[in-house]
Amino acid sequence: WKTTKERTRLKFLGLGGVKWKRLNLKMSFLETLRYRIMSIIEAMVLVS
Repeated sequence: WKTTKERTRLKFLGLGGVKWKRLNLKMSFLETLRYRIMSIIEAMVLVS
């Protein structure tokens, strides 16, 4: 048995799997970019 949410999620992944993966990649890329920028700013603050 599966919950309705799981079933909906599976259907959603089946229909828009590629699009969702692409969106996910873009999000993780932005997260990494933001993290790097924050690290650089932090380093500058610590150095100065």
